Amino acid sequence: MSAIAEVLEEAGYSTFLSHRDGVEAFALNTVDNPFANLIIFDLVRKLVKKAAFAVDIYQIIEGYDSLVFNVKGRVPDEGGSFKASLAFAVGKAVVIYRRNHHSELHGDDNAMISGLTRDFSTVGRIERIPVELSEAAAELTRRGGRSYSEAGMPHRVELVVELGREVWDTIKEAVPPGARGHEAAYVLELVSERLRASASMRRLSWL
Repeated sequence: MSAIAEVLEEAGYSTFLSHRDGVEAFALNTVDNPFANLIIFDLVRKLVKKAAFAVDIYQIIEGYDSLVFNVKGRVPDEGGSFKASLAFAVGKAVVIYRRNHHSELHGDDNAMISGLTRDFSTVGRIERIPVELSEAAAELTRRGGRSYSEAGMPHRVELVVELGREVWDTIKEAVPPGARGHEAAYVLELVSERLRASASMRRLSWL
């Protein structure tokens, strides 16, 4: 995914990667820090997975206009399939990048996956992704497609988006990208405090 993000950024897109920019980035950056691990053990078990989920949902629904699904191997990743399906459902452009075409359906992708794109197609060359993304977005615009509006969200989804926005704002305010060690643990502590005080967390019954 990092290589895909680099190609898109060179083409002028801004990108979000969960493992680089989201809550997971700070959890992963505590692994080699004994002090941080004392903190992260409890946070991962109780709060970090919920925070990571909420941030990803927020980014898909509100943060970005499109999504690139990197399909590796015969079976698409479960999390990637969910995110791509959500992006499709809320009116975002979806592009599928697949370097191999081995699948159970005689080399064809499952229509429930390939149908998330504008023409049931996949991109096989990484340098083609920005072009395909631009064309997919332009087609949505031509067809008069509307993105998901806050007024149309089911209440539970609205609460998750609201929580993801709170966590994302906390991350942006707390520390620049690439935090390590104690700094990463500090961010996770702030996220934990925000979650414990969040009305959305209480309404979701996630505390």
